[in-house]
Order: sequence, then C-alpha cells, then structure tokens
Amino acid sequence: MPYTPLDSQALYSTAFMSGPLPWAVWTAILSSIDQDGCTALNPEFLARAWRVPIEDIQSAWDIHTNPDPASKNKEHGGRRMIRLDDGRWLVVSHQHYREKYKEDVRKEQLRVAKQRQRAREKGLNTNCQKCGTFVATPGDEICPACACGFDARG
Repeated sequence: MPYTPLDSQALYSTAFMSGPLPWAVWTAILSSIDQDGCTALNPEFLARAWRVPIEDIQSAWDIHTNPDPASKNKEHGGRRMIRLDDGRWLVVSHQHYREKYKEDVRKEQLRVAKQRQRAREKGLNTNCQKCGTFVATPGDEICPACACGFDARG
C-alpha cells in the first residue's frame, strides 16, 4: 500500500485556501494515489460516496485540474493533476514530494544512528532492556514502546 505524506506547506497552498470541499477532494485524491502518483478516483464516485451534488464535487475537482497561476509548481500551468490517456489522473508533484520524503526519512535515520554512536562512545546503553527498543535520548526515564522504567547507564 503506497504511503503519501502531506507536506506541512500544503496548509499555505491555494488548494487549502480554496475551501473545505476542494481540500477534502484533494486529500481523497492523495489518499488514493499509487506509487507512481496516479489515481482512478473521479468526481462521480466522490459525489456518490459523500452524497454531495456532482456539481459541487466537479467544481472542487476542477480547482485541481485547471491552471493555477498562484501555484509554486509551474509545471503544466500550475495544475495539480493531469488526465492520462488511460482515464486515470496523475498528481503532477507526486514524484517531487516522494523524493523529499525519502530524503527526510534518510536524514532522520542518519541522525538516530549518529545519536546511537555517540551514546555508545559515552558507554551508555540506548536500548530498553525489557523490549530492546531504541530510546532516542539517553536519560529518558520511560521507554516509548513498553513504558517500562529505562536506565541508560550501562
């Protein structure tokens, strides 16, 4: 199952500022995309599923498929989605945010690894003795996984 992170900058986007229904449509789209950034979701399905008039859903949908001169992403005239030949929709910026997410995850993994290394160099045990979970900050008194008392001193 693909995972689509939502960047915090989305709260400052024209999609968010367009109102609750366009934002709900956008989050439904993001929830339904595959690893390539494509979705088979369509306005008719959302209108039936949400029991909202198709005209309202179509209007919200069009916000994401029409050019947006205020968009930070100028690809495809600022459109968030483009229609593919097979009838599906491609989220234009999906690959960009997917790579950004991967980079963020990698940075966090490196940060944690460096933290473990420093703790080992100081002679501290950074794993919970009960469940083996890494405790991010030596000196924490509670293990985040099993809530046992944790002692980082050797």
